[in-house]
Amino acid sequence: MRYDNETGHEQNSYTPNPLRCIALSLAVIYYFRLPTAEDNAQRDDKSTPSREELSSVISESIHNFDEIIQNELETFVNADNFVIPHGVAINQAIREHIFSIVVSIVSRIPLCIIGVPGKVYH
Repeated sequence: MRYDNETGHEQNSYTPNPLRCIALSLAVIYYFRLPTAEDNAQRDDKSTPSREELSSVISESIHNFDEIIQNELETFVNADNFVIPHGVAINQAIREHIFSIVVSIVSRIPLCIIGVPGKVYH
């Protein structure tokens, strides 16, 4: 993985953005665990809050919350930083899984990703 060396920042001059760090922490802890509004609609589930609802609440304090998460996922999880086998689509789900796995390994926090690979439950 060459991500740290290719972010375009000198190691001595890079200062982390606290709001970005908080946004990514919230994404790993809460956002990735919630279904999308589309998933809720397909399951006819009106009681489970969606990612979009959480995002709108968080965006009141952290502007562009969705964009921060999406930009980080696209920058971090790509074929340049990870060996992705031919034929495996780098979609939103795999980006979220790889990102969460890396964060959990680095921080030594257990993580369980449950479900059949590539299977979407309706």
